[in-house]
Amino acid sequence: MPFHRQSLRRRVFHRSCAKESNAEHAVYGSFIQYFEDVLYLCGDIGFTIGSVFLFPSLDADFGLASSWLFIGFSAMNMVLGSHDLFETLQAKKLGLTDLERSEVLECLMNLLSALLFTVGCFLGLPTFETDGFWWDDLFSVFGSFALVISSFYNALGMAADKSETLLSRICLCCSLTGAVMFTTGSCLYLPEIVDVDVAYNLGTWLYVLGSALFTTSGIISTVMIYQASHQQDKKADAKV
Repeated sequence: MPFHRQSLRRRVFHRSCAKESNAEHAVYGSFIQYFEDVLYLCGDIGFTIGSVFLFPSLDADFGLASSWLFIGFSAMNMVLGSHDLFETLQAKKLGLTDLERSEVLECLMNLLSALLFTVGCFLGLPTFETDGFWWDDLFSVFGSFALVISSFYNALGMAADKSETLLSRICLCCSLTGAVMFTTGSCLYLPEIVDVDVAYNLGTWLYVLGSALFTTSGIISTVMIYQASHQQDKKADAKV
């Protein structure tokens, strides 16, 4: 679940190691920010493909590929989330963050959800299959639920720093709904429940639809950054 935490403040991704506070370091739409947006979007698409592979007609041939797609993109989300946390801590040290918004907590919840889901997917590999309780699904449930909490705190943060826009609300709605779908779908994969064909099919559809919503959120997020960057350039040109 490559969840892209939303923040419309100017970022210092390209100067994350700066030691002096300088408002000019913070910009919209740096190369690194766009690059990470593309990676998030690739992760969303990868999760969509992996979810489709879970359908009964495809699971026998592509089930293992689905697991590795989930593991790979969940691990990527951990790396991107760690970079987001590092940038946020640096921006806070430089006084570039809103004091009424706990962006660090948002980042930590995002990292926690990625970690739990990665562990769950890894334990779901055939090597770790047992006849006992399915720990992989339990980790996936908690990871998905942590993402619901992360989306919730992200929405509170956007409201706190008064940076909400119509697009950001749609984006967060997609992320939160997608996280709820993943949580419900993960619950339907729990032991005994998953043995019911209707439950398994419904859980898979929830994964597919949730991934599609994350993809939609990623596209909207990139559009928001582009719009903010465009406005930034217009203001810069007006000063010249």
